[in-house]
Amino acid sequence: MSTQFKNIQVEDALFVNGVNTKVRSDFELIKSGAELEAAFPPVLGVITLTKNVEYEGTIITDKQVDLNGFYLIGKNAFMDKHIYTNTGNAFIGANGGTMKLLTLVSATIGSSLFNMIDTIGDKSIVLRDLIIANTVDVGLLKGFNLLAIDVVNVVNCSNGIQYEDINNCFINNVLYDISNLGTLEKYVGTFGIISNLGGAYNVNTGVTGVDVSGVTSLDSGELLSSPFGGAGTYTLGNFSVEWTVNCTGIDLIGDDFSSTNLRFDNGTTNLALTQNVWDYFDMSTAILDANTTHRFEQLVGFPDTLVYKGKHDVVKTVIATLDLRRIGAGTNIYQMRVIAGGGVISNLTKQFGIGGVGASVTIAVQYKFKTNDLFWVEIRNITDNDDVRLLSASIIVK
Repeated sequence: MSTQFKNIQVEDALFVNGVNTKVRSDFELIKSGAELEAAFPPVLGVITLTKNVEYEGTIITDKQVDLNGFYLIGKNAFMDKHIYTNTGNAFIGANGGTMKLLTLVSATIGSSLFNMIDTIGDKSIVLRDLIIANTVDVGLLKGFNLLAIDVVNVVNCSNGIQYEDINNCFINNVLYDISNLGTLEKYVGTFGIISNLGGAYNVNTGVTGVDVSGVTSLDSGELLSSPFGGAGTYTLGNFSVEWTVNCTGIDLIGDDFSSTNLRFDNGTTNLALTQNVWDYFDMSTAILDANTTHRFEQLVGFPDTLVYKGKHDVVKTVIATLDLRRIGAGTNIYQMRVIAGGGVISNLTKQFGIGGVGASVTIAVQYKFKTNDLFWVEIRNITDNDDVRLLSASIIVK
């Protein structure tokens, strides 16, 4: 006599007549490279997914895989692996897709892990909870409307990844180990948003961390809370005014962090003043301190005038110091003020006397700068028409 068990509950499985009714029917379970090829027969060396795939264990293949917009996932990134053994690109295709909880390897010389290009610009690629290891070239992700990367560990790769022409580029918690070589991340072309948060860049000797030299257009970019360490080159290229950068190990960049110092020395030209008429000095040799973070530039043709080029309104303190000498006998009374955005921003105009030994005068004011606001310093003689000489000047914005 035999007994047939028709309904058996085991953890998250419910077997009915020997069939697990809680297994999702839209996933293909793959346990080997042979099973992968059997489920999705290669065409011209390319496996094109036609449904979602779940890996169990290590999958070794010499065939390229086109995700074709589907999921390729594991259950344990340390246990479930995709190992590509050929030259060329391990993952290709124009339709994006999702990869999760896997270790990815492409170790053959002449190979790369990704060469995925969305030629229309309306697809998404999602990479999360991955280990990318022992790979010659992490490769290229290009043209996608959305790129979302979260919690990826990159170890022992000979070259990193290139992001190109992506509308919405979101990268979170990517850790680059000190064992990586080449350029860890490179951005090229046109971007809408780049948001890179919370990763870590261990940059070895001869290695470049983040290369933005190829960015030709960007609406808004941020690189935040991602520490840089090691003896390599942390960044390559200039972060444009669209960027905000705040990471340990590299310079603060952004509207809120902007500062500058305009310096002028060894003045020998007198400023001819008319009593009670405001005028400004010709500081044609004035220079900006190269060690400051610039959102402020000298106005073309007017080196004594600064222009704010940031994208957002910011409140800054302007400290203007002039070292002056009166041309003539006795002591005259002068006034000094700062002009910005078409108006006087130092409502309390500084008044001072200058005798034969000269005077050093400072004004400190706060102002809310808007994009393309100009500012400069003016002076007037309220005693008579005698000239004045500017020996040196410093205009600090912080």
